[in-house]
Parts: sequence; structure tokens; C-alpha cells
Amino acid sequence: MENAIVIADPGDDFAQVFDFGYPLLRCDTQGRVTDWHSVSEVPLSDLQQNALCILAASPDGLRQAETFCARFVTELGAEPLLLIDLSDTHPDQRQAKVLSQIVDLLLRERLRTAQRQVELLRDLAHLRADFEELSNAFGLLEGFVQEAELDHRQLRRDLAPASNTKPVTLPAGAVLHQRLPGESSGISDIGLHVARTPAGSGGQLLIGLHALEKGETLAEWSIDQGDLSAGWLRLPLEVALGPDNTTLQLRLEWTGTAPLELDWSLRHPDPRYCLQLHEGSEAKPSETEDRVLALQLWTYIPGCTPPHSSDGAGVKVLAEAALRAARNLNPDNTDTKYLEEQNVLQVHPVQGDLAAALLCDAVGAGVNEVTASIHSLSEQGADIEYAIAVAPTAARIDPAGNKRAFIRRRSALAPALNSLLDSPGAQKSEWYRLSAGQRGHIHLLLQEPAGSAMDLYLITRMADHQLPPSWAWAAFSSVTLCRDRF
Repeated sequence: MENAIVIADPGDDFAQVFDFGYPLLRCDTQGRVTDWHSVSEVPLSDLQQNALCILAASPDGLRQAETFCARFVTELGAEPLLLIDLSDTHPDQRQAKVLSQIVDLLLRERLRTAQRQVELLRDLAHLRADFEELSNAFGLLEGFVQEAELDHRQLRRDLAPASNTKPVTLPAGAVLHQRLPGESSGISDIGLHVARTPAGSGGQLLIGLHALEKGETLAEWSIDQGDLSAGWLRLPLEVALGPDNTTLQLRLEWTGTAPLELDWSLRHPDPRYCLQLHEGSEAKPSETEDRVLALQLWTYIPGCTPPHSSDGAGVKVLAEAALRAARNLNPDNTDTKYLEEQNVLQVHPVQGDLAAALLCDAVGAGVNEVTASIHSLSEQGADIEYAIAVAPTAARIDPAGNKRAFIRRRSALAPALNSLLDSPGAQKSEWYRLSAGQRGHIHLLLQEPAGSAMDLYLITRMADHQLPPSWAWAAFSSVTLCRDRF
């Protein structure tokens, strides 16, 4: 029915007199359009797409055509078909008039189409420019978040394991389902609490994260039995979940020879949020059916990649526990310590010597780059210089000083530390100088990826070695390990 012509009040010989070469349709007095040789009505939506015009062959046909056009506008809300009045046109001139107006119509439509294409291309160019500007702005925002040290996961929900209770037992081959509480937006990590290290060997814990409304699997993890130990098992996602909230459910399947025991946190009155244990094809009723597993839900910026990926590749920010476990290599300098409130490691300079903290085995195999944020916690005081270094664990040095001596004598750290940095495999960054209140970053690019775990040294000194370290509250934070160079 493409390029059809609608005719209102046609005569009996209209089809023979007019040889348009296009399909012909009839319009009745109610404005309904039917096929020329049948009474089946043609939908207006089809006419909008396929009809060229409507012809009025008589005064009655003109009224029918106007009725049709009014119905067209009312029901479709669109511009009506071209109306060509042939009631006052000589029969010999009707066909020429119709063809002439159709040609004019097609030319106008072609011109409008060309104008729309030009406008569309212009809009696409604006859209592309806006998209690039938005992408650049988002990149700058991401950089600002990292510079301001705001790119940390937040613990949204912490369902701690209940004490002095019998754990949930997951037999071999059984499947456990647990719906997650709260909103899904921004979830980046999920924590489960293993009650005790499973017995036996060769088992695997298969975990899937599912969106119930969409019927999609959002993430999957496979943890070997050798990697399971008592305590929190953290399951990170490559990308934090997007802003659209959905109902999340965990599916756990255990393949070991001995059962796996998981801690639970609380009893829930709504059975939808309680764990469901399935053995074979049916659910197994048990005393744990009203309980919720011990869970931790961590969040990040929705739709963004957190600072490290689940397979250990990419970027990893050292956890608080690593900074807390740092060794003070200047035992007489009690101001070198981890400050919990600021989540920083303070390495207080020593007059005329180097001050350092040691993070044992902090740099894992495959790391190419180590970075750290540096600043002074004081708004006053002299300039401080900062550096970081990595060295093989076999060359690890002991803290300076002899704490067992009856008369304690302060021993300089600089000779031992400089000797360490001259040993094979050790590498140190440049010294970075900051004034009080300033912030900065240290970057250390390794000559080659670390072949095995290495020690990390965080070092400070007074820029003027002769000045006392008053108000010299030098601090390191956001120590980051990268497997890819910038």
C-alpha cells in the first residue's frame, strides 16, 4: 500500500479515467478509508506512513475529505494528508493537476527531510561535544576525589556474627540462598564470615550474585578451599553496582568433602530475608531457617571502578591493618606511630638522622609502581622531606638503638638504611620537600615488576638537618600498589 491515494466520492469510472500507477483507496461519508475492491478498513496509522494525498472528486467528496482530515488530526494529532479539490477541475485536467501537486508535495518533503538531516547532524555534533566535555569533567572529578583521598569504600551495613552460637552448616553439594538487605546502588564488596577453616581438601566455594527482578547474574566468585580461613571472606566487584536499585541475592554452593560452616548474625521476621538451604532439588527445613548470615556490605561511587580489582590486578590501596602493623625503625622516637583517627602513619623526623617505618612484605609480586600521599599534620614547623623505598625481605634491617643496654645510646639509622638501599634489588624514590600544611604525592616506578614480596620503607628527614623536629608531624596515607605503570 505504499504511496496510496485516497479518493472521496469517486465515480464508477474513476479508476479507469485516472491511471496514477499508485494504489487507490476509498473514503466514505464518515471519514473511514477502505480498500478499493473490498470493505476492509485501513488504519489511520498506516495512512500516515503510506498515503500521499486525498482527492475530492465532487462537492460531496470535498465534505467527506474534510471529515477525514478532521478525524486524522483528532485521532493521530498529526498534520493531515494533502487535500486536492478536483470538484471544479475539468476531467481532462484532473490527472495533470493531481500529479503536479504530488510532485510539489514530494519536493517539499524532500526539502524538509534534508533540513532535518542537517539539523540532526548539527545536534549530533553538539551532543558529541557535550559528551566529551562531560567525560573530561568526570575524569577531573575522579582525579579530585583521588587527590582529596575520598576514594575509599564505605561500610554501609555490618551484620556482625553472633557469639556463642552454632554456625550454619553447608554440606557438600548443598546450595544456600541469602537475600541482601538494603539498596543495591553502589555496592562494591560483600563480606561473609567463615566460622572455621573447613576440613579436608580440594573443595571450592562457588558464589553468585543475582538481581532477582532482572534475572541476571551480576558477579561470580570461585574460592578454593586453601584460600578459606576463619574470619571475614571479602568478595569485591570489578565495578560498583549502578544507580538503579534491584533486589540482590547470594547463591552459595560448596563442593568440599567436609561441610563448610558460616556464621550467622540475627533472626529476621520476614522469611524473604532469611537464608534458604537446599540439598538436592528441595529446600531443607532446619533450625536456621529464620536466620540471616553475618554480612558486610561496602559501597563505592555507583558505576565506578574501586581502587583495586578482585583478582589482585590493577590498583590496591594498603588496608588500615598494614599501616597499623608498621615497624618503627627509630625506637627512641615514640612519635612514629599509626594515628587511627586520621588513618595515617606518622613518621616523625629525627634531628640529624633519618626516620623510617617498615611495612613488612607490603609490596606483592608483580607490582610495578608504589605511590603514597604525604603531608604534615601541623600548620607550623620547618620543611620536611619525604621518600619511599622498597627492598628484598632478606635484606630487612632491625630498628636502630640497643634497647637491652643498661645505658641506652641512640644509634643512627641513616648508615644502615643507606647500606640497605645500596644492596641489589633495593630502590628508593627521590626526596620530596613539603612545607607545613602542604600536601603531595610520592611515585616510585620499579625497574622491573617485583618477583616476590618486598618490604616497603616510609622515610622522612628534616630539610635542614640541623633544625630540631619541632611540630614535624610528617604523615603517609593512601599507600597504593599498582601493577600497571602510568
